[in-house]
Amino acid sequence: MKNDKYNYYKVASTKLLEKVISEFCYEEIFVPIQNDSDEETYTLKVDSSLCYKFKATKRIYGNLVVHRNSVVRYQQGVQSIADDAIKLIIDTWPITNIDSVTMAHLIKELNNTLYADTEILKKGSISANNIYKLPYAQVEGNMTGHPWFVINKGRIGFNASDHSSYAPEMQNIINLKWLAISNQLIDFACISDLDYTQLLNTEIEPDLLSKFNKTIQASNKNPDEFFILPVHPWQWENVIEQQFTSYLSNKDIIFLGASDDQHLAMQSIRTLSNISHPEKHSIKLPLNILNTAVYRGLPKDQTINAPILTEWVKKIANEDTFLSKCNFILLGELASAYCKHPYYSEIENTPYYFTEQLGAIWRESIHTRLKKGERAITMAALTYVDSNGQSIIGEMISESGLSIDTWLEMFFENTIPALLHFLYKYGMVFSPHGENSILIIKDNMPVGLAMKDFVDDINICQDPVKELATLPDEVKKAIPRVDDDYLLQFIQTGLFVVHYRYISSILAEKFLYPEAHFYEKLHKCIKHYQLHNPELNSRFDRFDLYKESFSKLCLNRLRIFEVGYSDYSARPKVISTGRLDNPLFKGKYFDTSKASSFNHKRVSFRPFNFNSDLDAVHKWMNKPHVAKFWNLDKSRESLKKHFCDILSKPNQDIFILAVDGKEIAYAEIYKAEKDRIAAYCTIEENDYGWHLLIGPEESIGKGYSKLFVEALSKYCFSKLDANRVLFEPDIRVTPFERIAPRIGYINQGEIVLPEKKAYLFTCSKEAFSTMEAKGELYD
Repeated sequence: MKNDKYNYYKVASTKLLEKVISEFCYEEIFVPIQNDSDEETYTLKVDSSLCYKFKATKRIYGNLVVHRNSVVRYQQGVQSIADDAIKLIIDTWPITNIDSVTMAHLIKELNNTLYADTEILKKGSISANNIYKLPYAQVEGNMTGHPWFVINKGRIGFNASDHSSYAPEMQNIINLKWLAISNQLIDFACISDLDYTQLLNTEIEPDLLSKFNKTIQASNKNPDEFFILPVHPWQWENVIEQQFTSYLSNKDIIFLGASDDQHLAMQSIRTLSNISHPEKHSIKLPLNILNTAVYRGLPKDQTINAPILTEWVKKIANEDTFLSKCNFILLGELASAYCKHPYYSEIENTPYYFTEQLGAIWRESIHTRLKKGERAITMAALTYVDSNGQSIIGEMISESGLSIDTWLEMFFENTIPALLHFLYKYGMVFSPHGENSILIIKDNMPVGLAMKDFVDDINICQDPVKELATLPDEVKKAIPRVDDDYLLQFIQTGLFVVHYRYISSILAEKFLYPEAHFYEKLHKCIKHYQLHNPELNSRFDRFDLYKESFSKLCLNRLRIFEVGYSDYSARPKVISTGRLDNPLFKGKYFDTSKASSFNHKRVSFRPFNFNSDLDAVHKWMNKPHVAKFWNLDKSRESLKKHFCDILSKPNQDIFILAVDGKEIAYAEIYKAEKDRIAAYCTIEENDYGWHLLIGPEESIGKGYSKLFVEALSKYCFSKLDANRVLFEPDIRVTPFERIAPRIGYINQGEIVLPEKKAYLFTCSKEAFSTMEAKGELYD
């Protein structure tokens, strides 16, 4: 590609357009129509003259992963490549009905995001392998933003020059500015074994501290009466100089100058890592820019209570026998300072960002907590894919020398149990999304987890557990208390949806590793924890991670529909929109099915094994008697992708069936309301359907179909609690017409599917039970 900004912009815009379609479909802002003859082709219809068509793969959360460069725009029958993300937003306005004011601001944020993405491309690509090998701070700077928010680099308040200077991905050195602030204006807090003098001596070199004191004295002030506070250069130039003029003019605030230590901005933009002295604290500073969901200031209560909360949480971790055995690092917020504004603080219900302009939080550096041979990498890196399609998680697994199965087992074993323990025993959650979590690696293998950002993201249960009795009153006031379902959202949405949704999709796409297997591994880790902590059984029921569905939170809807760009006195809270199928439920079911195979008379079931069954089913699919009905007479590699996609869907399970111990058949069981069949007939709640093939020719015509239909029906009614079971055989498969009525099925007539004419057979639970009670089912 030529060094042409326009070309880079087109690449960035195309990628953003694909992301908008994917995430807006997930949040049901867009509702595309699936093509009848090709399940990976979708149409997003705006009106009779305008639509977008695209290719996409449906994943386990029901989300669509749009295929690269597959989106085509049709207007008045004229086809064009879709590469303009903002044009898509304008085109689809008639179906989104976004408020005009919100629309204008949304486009502003999209433009800012596109500008930032274009600048990243101009810098030149860096491979996933090379990023993986970088030091911790540099890896953070190579991340490309929140994977879910479409406006992940909106950064309202930054101009182009600010972006170049302060955006994390630009990797430019930042030298902090320093202020002296009258002690009368400062609220300061620190952990019990630290004080202000120790903090100052740790963070500021003696020569520079002497220079700062002389500057204070030159203003006829006593250094002992002033607190020395860092400030982000952008905040100083754009907020403090103008908004704190009264303090500056009467020397209650004195500008001291810049320090020599070099810092890099982390993903959150406002947190800075010291690369001159990596052992020094990371510093979190307010930035009055709007990015993703909120303005990035520092609220007073959370800021001042951060050290108290750190001590309390660390005390739990140190004294709890289970947690002490985990390689779980809590990066403590050891000290904090807050300076209130002279006027905004007096206004009741003032927009929150006016009162969050000046302060700091000092956090432990990850480098001070690592053991010999360990290194740290942001968990967000696991969702990174470079311009050549290579992933950092792929590089991690490759470098470790482990199989994907073994690597994932280690990953979950060393990252999940501590989070579960805080949830189940203490009714407490962190927000363990990729930016807040740090993976600890040794010999390229995952061996631990570090968490940061306690004060912003810890929540506790509204109806407290007894273990929360020691929580200090001042901390209780600063920590949100939420109901149990919302508490679980920090795991279900904050970890599973925000993070695992992308990791499992990458493994499925790049390595044909089924998503159901990913969540089976997660389930086994949770089950192992629960089996070894039986004293918490009541909590497992109370904080139930295994419900079939959970509330669906939608981050883009928050900005676009729920809060817009109005000012609020408090930070906005995401509201649920519908329900989301829980892949952990599927993972548990998949594991349980393997542990206790289903048997009915002469028939036995077991779940399809992606690795060991592929060759046999590939052979069956290419048999003429199967191929003419299933149309899956493909290469082994194509069939492997097909089965990976099936095992990455939330509504379908696949099985190998045996008669008298001999495996001869393959079956699919699906939830009808989630299947394409719902477009061709009336579906009732909790209807299930099945498909069946018998592989070996020599097994045809021996009456096995009778046994399989009964067994499949029994399975759906007894294990899935189906209300009705249906199947839709090709009208050429005549044996089913004789078999079905004897089991309780009714022929509802013909339906026309894209690839076949079929009979629709349905069987109610009552009809099946009646036949079973009469002894009329087949033996």
